[in-house]
Amino acid sequence: MTLLEKCLGYQQPTPYLVKDERYSPIFKTPVLTAGKTFILGYTNEEHGIFREGLPVIIFDDFTTATQFVDFPFKAKSSAMKILLAKDGANIKFMFETLRNVSFEVGAHERHWISTFAPMLVPIPKTAEQQKIADCLSSLDELIAAQARKVDALKTHKKGLMQQLFPREGETQPRLRFSEFRDAGEWHDAQMGTLLVSSPDYGVNAAAVPFSENLPKYLRITDISEDGRYLPEKQVSVDLEATDGNYLDDGDIVLARTGASVGKSYQYRKQDGKLVFAGFLIRVKPHPKKVVSTYLANYLTSGHFWKWVAVTSARSGQPGINSTEYSSLTVPLPPTLSEQQSIASCLSGLDTLITTATQELDTLKTHKKGLMQQLFPSAEAVEA
Repeated sequence: MTLLEKCLGYQQPTPYLVKDERYSPIFKTPVLTAGKTFILGYTNEEHGIFREGLPVIIFDDFTTATQFVDFPFKAKSSAMKILLAKDGANIKFMFETLRNVSFEVGAHERHWISTFAPMLVPIPKTAEQQKIADCLSSLDELIAAQARKVDALKTHKKGLMQQLFPREGETQPRLRFSEFRDAGEWHDAQMGTLLVSSPDYGVNAAAVPFSENLPKYLRITDISEDGRYLPEKQVSVDLEATDGNYLDDGDIVLARTGASVGKSYQYRKQDGKLVFAGFLIRVKPHPKKVVSTYLANYLTSGHFWKWVAVTSARSGQPGINSTEYSSLTVPLPPTLSEQQSIASCLSGLDTLITTATQELDTLKTHKKGLMQQLFPSAEAVEA
């Protein structure tokens, strides 16, 4: 048994904290948290980027969550420790050791110095650390390869969207389906004119633990960066919900404030009945004016995110209200059938992305099972 502080030193994240929280996918440097979200967004800040001593472990001092990082980054919170290997310890093995520690967070306090650093954990000799690290690294390489496949599909979709939507100042896209090549020029419309009714806000209520007897509650944090509902985070809201509080087929919600402003989610029936929170704005596309999936895809485009960066600028926290969302200019082809063809093409790619993501999740589950075999159980350690 060895003290963790004998194997891991730490740095404070203060020199690497992000100053501007207006994130955008078009920026380069990831802003990290040690929690499940991991990459909060991307910043264009060029100074105070952690580069030396990689790879490292980032450790949330309050929640004790950890992440292994082998690329340059900036940090979001001062409540983080950057952990580095010392005395010949294998950083990858130490990361997996930390993830295997059974610890229930109680009081709201900083845990690295007070609890984790003086903790005794089973540490094998360096050679065995290396063997275990190599084994897990091999599996991590499979996971990373699958993650790259997911990313490649997402990148392909992004590039395709740049071809399927007209560039700024142009009235036709560079790529058009053959049956629509002579259909004429596109036109612009404000989003507010394409809706059944004015955009509306969700309910302002506190989330409670998930219960089958209460409505499921959709918050900004329940939406992934690529617009999927995250069921593992599901919570409820304790209120008598009306029909108007629930999302309907075709509805799209957009984040209206904070670092996630502009993030969107198109409602899917398989996600169950969802009441949406007050920090989200709902838009209801008019089926005779715009195809919902076409609009939902445009709300993930580079054009849209550039608009978000400009429109959300505030002296304080970034934000976009319902009136501003209504004023968003949306490029439209001459017919709904062309909108539908574009939407179907992009939905096909979304299906491939979803399948690849599920395969990635399967590999992660396999690693979790392997970890249980490679590391002593808590009961064995105590014995």
